[in-house]
Amino acid sequence: SAKTASRRWFGAFVYTVATRFAKTATHTNPRRALTNHEWEKYCFVAVGSLYGVELLHDNCVACHEWLYKIVEGEYKHVARKQQNPAFLDAVWYVLERNVLNGNALSLKAVDENGNDTDEPIIFSEWSIVTGDRVSQRDFRLGDAGGQLGPAAGAPLRLERHPHL
Repeated sequence: SAKTASRRWFGAFVYTVATRFAKTATHTNPRRALTNHEWEKYCFVAVGSLYGVELLHDNCVACHEWLYKIVEGEYKHVARKQQNPAFLDAVWYVLERNVLNGNALSLKAVDENGNDTDEPIIFSEWSIVTGDRVSQRDFRLGDAGGQLGPAAGAPLRLERHPHL
């Protein structure tokens, strides 16, 4: 069916991108192994730079789960017995903010049935400011050619995440 074909294509594409991000974080410095803390930072930046809009709610949920499992699997390999559950919680949160259930044609969020709502599609931009501080800035998928612009009333938020 068209739904299954869409899921396979979207999933295969996202799987390839996410796997490369996770492996890049692991192999960033060939001269020395990264500490868990460094790996978490690189991986957080990589996951935070992945964005997607999926019309079908079940595909969106499946995408969150699949991406999370990719990061979790690589993290288990890297961190072994020193895994930080707060890091994986942050990864899940970022995935939920950046891989969204929406209609890329109308630029609107959708409900669980795929019907447009009045809400715009809002993404978050993530960056590590200094040390353990993470900057989250919200953007909406705009009306002019799909450009991203600052979301109305979305202030710059700095949050301290103890896992970074």
